[in-house]
Amino acid sequence: MELATLIVLPIAVLASAAVYGTGVLCAVVQRAAMTRVGDRTLGITIGYVRCYGDKRMPVVGAVATVASVLSAVFAGLAGAYASTALVGSGLVAAVLWLAIARDRVLVGT
Repeated sequence: MELATLIVLPIAVLASAAVYGTGVLCAVVQRAAMTRVGDRTLGITIGYVRCYGDKRMPVVGAVATVASVLSAVFAGLAGAYASTALVGSGLVAAVLWLAIARDRVLVGT
């Protein structure tokens, strides 16, 4: 089980980093940059960002979630309870964030 944890955990970390990195980039860079463009450019640009992001990012998020669950299970079975707790808490945080972000997207805020 320890070997399985060592294989799956880096996948979980990298996929989660891609999801969070994308969110940080959009929050810090894209949002600031888009305040400087006109309404037409803003609508077209964000439309394309959503078009591609809505197709590609769910796959990365699903890989991160599945790999995190598997990492927690494998670490627990291997007796690495501290690792299990850390991966589990990260997974809970990711799921809570998905729930918050989903609600924000659905209500349009």
